[in-house]
Amino acid sequence: MEKTAAMMVTMSALAEALVTTALGILVAVVAAWCRSYLCGRVQLLENGVTSVAKDGAQSHAAWGYCEIAYDRQRVVSLGIWSYLLYIALAFASY
Repeated sequence: MEKTAAMMVTMSALAEALVTTALGILVAVVAAWCRSYLCGRVQLLENGVTSVAKDGAQSHAAWGYCEIAYDRQRVVSLGIWSYLLYIALAFASY
């Protein structure tokens, strides 16, 4: 009887550990998928922002406007990336 009771306790602990492991793997798979999805979305947004910026720069150059100074470009890009990060975090919280 003692051997059976000890075996039941061991099997119960093992089952609990397996359930916890399975849930951990499920969370990891979902997190990896979400990261992949969001990286793809950010890449699309980055490509869109880059193409719009190039078009804008070309049209400004065609109209004779002067170029934006390098330090202003950094400020603008920092603002854009901050906004994109805010949007990504807002969607990630849902």
